[in-house]
Amino acid sequence: QDTWFPRFLCRACAAHAMESLEDVDLAKELNFRGRVRFLELVEEELAGLILAARAQPDVAPEKLADRLFRLVFPPLKPRFAMLLQVTAARFNLKASLRGWGDDRRVVVDSTAGARLPAVECSDFFPGSDVGRMRGRLGKRARAAQPRRPAVAAPVEAAAAEPRETSPKKELSSPSKEPNPSRKPPAGARRGMQGWSDESSDDDWIAKRRKASAASAASGKVVKGRGFKPGGGEDAASAAAALDDHILEFELQKDYAKYTVDLEVNWSPHRKPWAELAGGWEFSGAWSFEPDEQEQLEDAQSRQRRDARGVAVWRVEHAKGGNFSVALIVGSPGEARPWLEGRSSGRGEEPFVLEFRLDAPNKTWEFRFGRATNRQAWKPLPWSNMHRSSFWLATLPGEDGKQHIMVGLDEFPERRFFFAKVRFRPSAFGFGPPAEEPRGSRPEPFYVRDVVIFGRASLLPPPFAQRDHFVELAGKSRSEANKLLERLGLSDKVVSTLELGAAGADESATSLLVCTSSAEAVAVAEEIGAGATAVLSSQWAWPPAGAGDSLEAVRAHAASSRDCWSKLGSEVTRELAIFEEHTQRRTKHLEGMRIEKTSAARTILGNLRGAAPLPKPPEVQR
Repeated sequence: QDTWFPRFLCRACAAHAMESLEDVDLAKELNFRGRVRFLELVEEELAGLILAARAQPDVAPEKLADRLFRLVFPPLKPRFAMLLQVTAARFNLKASLRGWGDDRRVVVDSTAGARLPAVECSDFFPGSDVGRMRGRLGKRARAAQPRRPAVAAPVEAAAAEPRETSPKKELSSPSKEPNPSRKPPAGARRGMQGWSDESSDDDWIAKRRKASAASAASGKVVKGRGFKPGGGEDAASAAAALDDHILEFELQKDYAKYTVDLEVNWSPHRKPWAELAGGWEFSGAWSFEPDEQEQLEDAQSRQRRDARGVAVWRVEHAKGGNFSVALIVGSPGEARPWLEGRSSGRGEEPFVLEFRLDAPNKTWEFRFGRATNRQAWKPLPWSNMHRSSFWLATLPGEDGKQHIMVGLDEFPERRFFFAKVRFRPSAFGFGPPAEEPRGSRPEPFYVRDVVIFGRASLLPPPFAQRDHFVELAGKSRSEANKLLERLGLSDKVVSTLELGAAGADESATSLLVCTSSAEAVAVAEEIGAGATAVLSSQWAWPPAGAGDSLEAVRAHAASSRDCWSKLGSEVTRELAIFEEHTQRRTKHLEGMRIEKTSAARTILGNLRGAAPLPKPPEVQR
């Protein structure tokens, strides 16, 4: 089985296969309001499960390892289900997937090694004081309550219900219009059901199990199977023992806005590519207006009428060329006269970000400005040898202006451009550069993996990160605070968090939450031995003093992995640093993580020549 568990969890406790956490970075997910709110609910929910497991009066402490305390979450959307799995790993809990299709649920079990994390979601934001204002997780969380057993329906009520008609009578009877007032019974599930669903009358596996149990009770042997009565453990006693082993608890929070709605067949409009053949191309999918699902997940977006979001796209170096990205207000028809240079348009003049490819020098050149007045060209070194993945983020600032940020690879890292404008973009599009060399007719090429997200929930800077944490090994919280006061560093540290020891032979470790990443480096250098500043993100691009940009990317990745390998296991668990993040299996997909279909297209596009011939058969002599 392909288990997802990190290196600090025991692989023996993985009962079911989980998905890889390679594409999930908790720090980057926290830059969106809807996901922050979901993670806050999940943190209190899982803390309540641990508190309830510790407060069981009828379970001896030495027998806690033999009991499982369980939470069953409703079918969540894939992104939120993955965030739940990441958070369960931070709590040292066991998470597994149950069911199929739209009824796929995440089951979280509390074991003897479960613990409340000292680092909360709010601590990932530099300078944030939210945790101090609302209290730490262990004080504000409430213990979960056990789930009440379902009450069986009375026999008289079941007998009073009308019987189902036979298939023959149904076919012979005239068709009737559906009754809109008739509702499904309480507890009935809709959508795609799994093989183990006991609510389905057509579950042939359940019927076969019942028949096998009846034949075993009568002493008969099923022909052709080889199973003898009493030859193995009784299924009923095994199920009863399993039920005694597991204690299920009620959910305390409401996850309705994060679940899969089986009644909604709406899907967002997408256009993940643009063919640049000399004209401008726009699409309704490239709008900064939030769609229905984004408004549901973030209720504040309905009252807020601002423009925000993150747009990403990718250009292959070997098949790409010069192009421009336009930010427009209103309809594309009003912006085309401005962009095509025919005359002044009817609306506001768009802003344009123009790129020019310089393949021999492994760089781009870019400039920004209005459609009729652009600034000077600036160099932009590559961060990847084969392709460039761009991101563009826009959101309103506190100064009343619109902030525009552009970077490479994964948002919000490797930012190379920032501007403040009095302009509220409603959409973006792709088109040709303003000027082409005379006598040259560029070949058409594609801009791929175009998508926009976070249109209702993108949070302003400072963005969530790990670079403001400092590990102080061998020091308790009180010892760390005394050391900070003696060195005069208390004003640079927001809070000091004490982490439990990973084993009996290890001492406690403290984690310093600093005001910024620069202050974290200064605090670690001032303390000296035993202090390690966490290195994770590469914010500015190109890096200062770097010669070869591609070598700078590899050096930063190696430095990050070396730093993470020196951190204690409790620190990596608290900061959600998993083995998948240090040893990526899909190394050909550097930069922005693209979808599986795009990955297949990338692999097939790199194949050359005919398929190799099969090996000749081995001749036995």
